Amino acid sequence: MVTAPSGARLVLTALSYTSPRDVVRHEDQFFLRPRADHSSGKHPGRSRGLLIKKMLQAGKSPAWIEEGSAAENARVVLPRLAERLFAAGRKTASAGATPKGLHRFRLEVKRFRYALELFQPCYGPALLRRMEQLKELQDHLGAVNDCETTLQLLRLRPYRGLAERRVLRKHLKALSRTRTQAFISYWNETFDQPDRLRWWTTYLERYPR
Repeated sequence: MVTAPSGARLVLTALSYTSPRDVVRHEDQFFLRPRADHSSGKHPGRSRGLLIKKMLQAGKSPAWIEEGSAAENARVVLPRLAERLFAAGRKTASAGATPKGLHRFRLEVKRFRYALELFQPCYGPALLRRMEQLKELQDHLGAVNDCETTLQLLRLRPYRGLAERRVLRKHLKALSRTRTQAFISYWNETFDQPDRLRWWTTYLERYPR
């Protein structure tokens, strides 16, 4: 059995695990019961790469259909996650894009991409194009986060006496502003366009199989 962290909300794929009935709880730990591939007599999880990779945070995802297949749950879960991502992105980009807000949105993008990866076997190659856009969005947000993380390190006691500290801080702040603007431009050009949300939600709702 594959162990999952206690309290996590599991997102399961139909080809290996079809519903939460395959989750076993023992002493506040959750386990996934492997299922056989009845067509071949083999366990499909490892060969198809469909063992659980990531988990959405508890209480963060829309309602899960207890008896549903992965495709049925994809139609319910993924469009709602896309709507939430777009709402968070618009708020982040229009609110002055503070470091704290950018960090929260970076985590939101990461969770959404992980969810898409879990359900990827349910979709065709058109999903890859959407995931590539998310990856580039993550890259922009990660570049800003690198600057902010380094700025935080420079506030620590061992670095306070560093001769170049003031110059480094000035450079990092300027670089952070430049990268933040690059994120906003990419968001506006790639995501915050007319019918772009519909382009996401329509595909995610109509085409899982």
